[in-house]
Amino acid sequence: MIIVLIILFLFDIIKPFRYCLATEFIFLGILFVSLHYSLYFALGAGAICGYLKDALSYHCAMPSIIVFILLSVYVKYILHHFQRDIIHIFIIISAISAYAFFYAFSQATPTYKFMLFFISQSTLTFFLISRILKRWIIPAETND
Repeated sequence: MIIVLIILFLFDIIKPFRYCLATEFIFLGILFVSLHYSLYFALGAGAICGYLKDALSYHCAMPSIIVFILLSVYVKYILHHFQRDIIHIFIIISAISAYAFFYAFSQATPTYKFMLFFISQSTLTFFLISRILKRWIIPAETND
């Protein structure tokens, strides 16, 4: 899973889909880790990825280390109290929406078009990444 987070981090740094995809891959990776792994692993991954993103980003509007750690705690708190599959969808959409809201307003020029694109594209990208990881990565980790 660490290799997957590194690949998603590189996607954020390189930005191969700069003009056609408004999403942050490492944010989606931390969201996936928070949903499927322990709290300690999610907090560690969130802190390390947030620190690296803050250190290597030229335009750091929000401190990513704090955002990723709060995301991990939020996800684990909701999962601790509710255990249904529909809650996973609620967590994903609410986390992406909150991140888009805070990110847009931290840029000092919030646009609703950006927020709509970010929420829709991030949600679809998350489900695509989740499907790929559940099919090929997670079964390989449990068989070892």
